[in-house]
Amino acid sequence: MQRFLSLSMVWVVLLIGACATDDKDATAKMSPEEIYAEAKDIMKGNIYDKAIVLFDKLEGRAAGTPLAQQAQLDKAYAQYKNGDRVAALMT
Repeated sequence: MQRFLSLSMVWVVLLIGACATDDKDATAKMSPEEIYAEAKDIMKGNIYDKAIVLFDKLEGRAAGTPLAQQAQLDKAYAQYKNGDRVAALMT
């Protein structure tokens, strides 16, 4: 019985460890200008949902700068092109 409990505990620990994610922010080491350029490139490929996420990150990182203001405008445009007209108007 003791062996069964020990093995069960090992399996539980292994399963919990396997469920852990290693989601690292790809933009963590990027400058605001690099994030903006990446978002614009993605937008050119009509991948608006990814561009919107990058513009959101940029707004937070470069808050109060002209680049953040431009990111907000570009995000609204990306939302419009993505079909989310309400979100575009609210941005």
